Amino acid sequence: MEVVEFGFKAEQIINEGRITKKDIDLIKKWLSTQNNLPRVTEEQIVLFLLSCSNEQEHTKTTIKAYYAVKKEAPELFNNRQMNRADVQKQLKMMEFAVLPERTDKGSTIIFFRILDSNYSNFEMGPFLKLLFMTLDAAIHDNPPTELVILGDIKNMGLMHLTKLKIKYIKFFFYYLQEGLPVKLKAIHILNTVYFIDKAMVIVNPFISKEVLEV
Repeated sequence: MEVVEFGFKAEQIINEGRITKKDIDLIKKWLSTQNNLPRVTEEQIVLFLLSCSNEQEHTKTTIKAYYAVKKEAPELFNNRQMNRADVQKQLKMMEFAVLPERTDKGSTIIFFRILDSNYSNFEMGPFLKLLFMTLDAAIHDNPPTELVILGDIKNMGLMHLTKLKIKYIKFFFYYLQEGLPVKLKAIHILNTVYFIDKAMVIVNPFISKEVLEV
């Protein structure tokens, strides 16, 4: 698996007092005993520790969940070439962005918006691939305190629900709840549609009480 490089160094975050070298070393020692996990950089360890409030056991389970999802659904994380036909198709019907400014408390905000109301152009796999790419961009240069996801679904129609795939809904919420390398602060949906209750019936079985409350 490709080693991820970030725009920050673990030493910077240690110097800021957000994490300790001891915490990093303890996770590194544990990782050395996990033959089923790939190489994890110190910067990745920093992200996982911060996402878990520097709790060792929580960090370990989050790392395991992170790589479990990547193993089970590689199509959502690999082959991120922007010139891929399926990626370009989604970019024509949706917008994705990381807001340039963080909140006063250091949260990063990622935004997506549906532009094309034609449901036949929507594909859930490439959509999630782009959403995860946006998330990775948001945490690349400096670990945020938390993550806010903001979505505008004004142009979503009832027929879009027919394009949802249960396996991807399951992977998405498992990743969001168990393997995310950043704390999830909130999910806000703008311009909710009249059939939102029908959409919630589909996704509710995969959402934990904690995520519903954020």
